[in-house]
Amino acid sequence: MENLQEQSQQLEQKQDEKKKEIKHCKKCGATLTEEDKFCPDCGEKIDGEDRTCQWCGCVTTKEVCPECGKRVVPRTCSKCGKEVFFDICEYCGNVLSPELQKAMEQKAEPVKQMSKEEAQAILKKFEEKETAELQHFRDKIREHEILLAEKNFFEDREKRIKEKFGETGPKIKYPDPEETKYMQEVSKGLKKVALRKEKERIQEEIAKKIPGAKTEEEEHEELLRLIKQREELFNQRTEENRVRIEEEIRIAQEKIEEQRKREEAIAQERRRLEIEAWSRRLCGTYIAFCYDEEIRLTFSINPDGSIIGNTLTTYSKDRSDDYRGVVYTSRFKGTFDGTRLQFTEYEMEYIKNPANLSNDDMMHQFSGTLNSNGTVINGYWFSDTESNDYFDYIKY
Repeated sequence: MENLQEQSQQLEQKQDEKKKEIKHCKKCGATLTEEDKFCPDCGEKIDGEDRTCQWCGCVTTKEVCPECGKRVVPRTCSKCGKEVFFDICEYCGNVLSPELQKAMEQKAEPVKQMSKEEAQAILKKFEEKETAELQHFRDKIREHEILLAEKNFFEDREKRIKEKFGETGPKIKYPDPEETKYMQEVSKGLKKVALRKEKERIQEEIAKKIPGAKTEEEEHEELLRLIKQREELFNQRTEENRVRIEEEIRIAQEKIEEQRKREEAIAQERRRLEIEAWSRRLCGTYIAFCYDEEIRLTFSINPDGSIIGNTLTTYSKDRSDDYRGVVYTSRFKGTFDGTRLQFTEYEMEYIKNPANLSNDDMMHQFSGTLNSNGTVINGYWFSDTESNDYFDYIKY
């Protein structure tokens, strides 16, 4: 009888010791065995290092937070060497997630080669349906090509002028008023001397051959008339030269001004085409997939840096709050400075609204950055009282 009591006591003691050796998960309290390295219920690592999630404050031993799905331990970017918490590096745009890399590396289906006749038929349809705006755009392109050809011709001509006459080029010497006046006085003096000698010679000839010829006063008046006619002829030629030189100067100035306007028009057209190409490269649809929602951003960028667009937000049906199954669209407007986007929703419409939410429950603002390739937006939504988590929007 005593042996049975002792055996019972020993068995109870062993059971108590086994109970003391049983471990429990410090995260969810589930029972653990000696072989368990991770909790079978919540996946928490046994005897792992405690870390606090900077996004939601959850304490965990995992590298990815089980509550909000964000990374707790950063990983190093293989391209720039900086530590990041997202699937795409916010510094250089490098894709770190193997799933995203695999999706981006998938080859597109080969393009079917169409025949020349099929291509011509398509072009003919486009030309038949061409709008006035498109025709105007084509005319602008042709005008741009003509201006470029004229610019090249002008540059070649300037090059030939420099090769012929040097950097300074031929100079036009304009008449000096003082020098012109002096030359006129000298000319008058020379004319008087020449006329006087001619008069003396003529008088001698007349006196020898024709008695009773014109008197000296008559001859003097005739000479004065001849001198006046010659002066008028000289002044007329001088005035014609002055007018001709001024006309040449005016034509040269008009050509210079016309060339300047042409170059300004070419620069403005080039800038406009660069802005259009830059806007087409950045504009489009960007999609962010989160653990309980999907957000689509579609926008365009104007030349002055303003942006307009719309969103399509779909909340999961598995949520436990008022946003369960909500689907709505909204319009937004804002600014873009080349890197950062900032915009505000100003108009929305519910597609699905199980909890009958008001518009004020959904109106938010957005702030984010666009990488240099124009393929990824990283940013967050916020209201006046709180801000949401960061999202990665990938262009599709």
